[in-house]
Amino acid sequence: MAEGLSYLGIVVLLVAGSGGWGNAVVRALRRLGWEAAPAVVRPPLQLSLGMALFLAVGGVLVALDLAWFWVLVAWHLIGLALLGRALLDVARRRAWPRLPPLVSSVALGAVAIVVILLSLAYGVTVSVDNMNDDDGAYIYLAQRLLHTGGMIDPF
Repeated sequence: MAEGLSYLGIVVLLVAGSGGWGNAVVRALRRLGWEAAPAVVRPPLQLSLGMALFLAVGGVLVALDLAWFWVLVAWHLIGLALLGRALLDVARRRAWPRLPPLVSSVALGAVAIVVILLSLAYGVTVSVDNMNDDDGAYIYLAQRLLHTGGMIDPF
């Protein structure tokens, strides 16, 4: 159970950190003169931009043999701090969107349904032992990546 929760925690960290880095890139683009950057590159695209930036930096770190787990986690912790700063700026400006009651009720219901479905999927994943699954091979490859920074054995 603790492994599953740590997995969910790292996924949340990856998403939030990528969102923070994407927002930071958009802020930098705005400071460089592209005034329409926040209107063009909205939060979903900022998330994709942050993930692409992580893949690029991670690739360079792997090439330099510096892609240690704690370095990659630190990258996302910095992104999480950048996201927190962006959310504080939004809260200070009180720029939260005002939604009609029906829309906010539907959105709240959709979020509740997604949380329930994810909880059920997590519960089934933890409780069912699938003998035909090849998790062992994926776990080996993931450990290999974490320990060596690459997939190929040196010998």
